[in-house]
Amino acid sequence: VKKKMVLNPAKIGETIQSESARMSSLRNELDQLAGSGIDLTTAEAKYGQANAYLQSAETATDTTRKQSDLSSAQKLLDEIEDMVLVMGAEHAISTAEGSIDQTEQLISYFKVNKSMGSDARLMPIITRWEIAADKLSDARDLFTEGKYAEAADKASEAATKGDEVLNDAMALKQKVDSNPLSGIVSGLSGAISGTIVTIVIIIVIAVVAIVGIVLFRRRRKLDELG
Repeated sequence: VKKKMVLNPAKIGETIQSESARMSSLRNELDQLAGSGIDLTTAEAKYGQANAYLQSAETATDTTRKQSDLSSAQKLLDEIEDMVLVMGAEHAISTAEGSIDQTEQLISYFKVNKSMGSDARLMPIITRWEIAADKLSDARDLFTEGKYAEAADKASEAATKGDEVLNDAMALKQKVDSNPLSGIVSGLSGAISGTIVTIVIIIVIAVVAIVGIVLFRRRRKLDELG
């Protein structure tokens, strides 16, 4: 049995066109990553090589040479696509970390510096920050599993939530800082509220105990009388 590869020039020409379109799409993605300050030295080098191979495939008259250059270009473009996915996910995670970490620092500031641990205005911020942090954790897990596209999407969700809660936290900080007594009053209010609850509980227990003692003595007295 003899096997022989048959190359179809028309098919090769169609593939060259589709790979040229893929190169244009990758160019846009690389430009976006470059605008974010990401180092693209390796990716750009591969892109240049892929472009050279693709141009050679377009101009080659020998079908075998045309196919060889096309295959080399495709291999490099596949590698660039993988790199773009990884770098995009890394950048999305890093972006989300920025706002979420800042919010965490502000929450700590409110609790430690302003004694606002029980402040009702802080509770929604903490809840929403935890939601954003959970999404970021999911994004990191997906990245570790090699699911880079899904990781980037999840990180983008985390970044959106993180930005929203950060804006609210900064607005609260501005409000609290403009009124230095605000945090103190809030802390005292929470403390007083907690103290009142404790006192009420103690009173209830005392009343129950007194009633119990009175009933016990009355029953004992009745037993003695016969």
